[in-house]
Amino acid sequence: MATETLGERMLFLVQATTQEHRRYKELEEKTGVAADRWKAFALGRQRPTAEMIEALGKLKPQYSQWLLTGKVDPIWSDQIDPTNKDSEDRALANYADKLFELATGLRPELKPYLTRMRPEFWKTHENDPKIKLLKAINTQGFATDEQLTKLKEIEDLANDDKAT
Repeated sequence: MATETLGERMLFLVQATTQEHRRYKELEEKTGVAADRWKAFALGRQRPTAEMIEALGKLKPQYSQWLLTGKVDPIWSDQIDPTNKDSEDRALANYADKLFELATGLRPELKPYLTRMRPEFWKTHENDPKIKLLKAINTQGFATDEQLTKLKEIEDLANDDKAT
């Protein structure tokens, strides 16, 4: 599928991120834009509205730069070009770097936990309690003593598992 125009990129993103059998109802539930408007857009009967563009950008913020421009900054951005597999890996690495800088700048004692985590680790261990905790720290912008204690407990358990 071509992704030269905003409409083509929107259609690509809608098709790539929703289930076909519930696509328009799902979009309506998640964006507030009526299902029949999404369907009319997908079938080429109407152009995307500003409301639809904004709603899709808010629903899928990791794709918003690509959605609007068709490009993402290959070095600094944590945005993803869904047509380019390397883009997601690069964005994940950028996200991990930002999280590392944030966490170590606020609480230097987090550095040992974060230095062992490479982009592939972040991606393949997203359900890992340590990753969830680090993402929570990133979201709130600081690490509490309770979170640091929990990180230490998780790390100690992991080291015990390696020793056995």
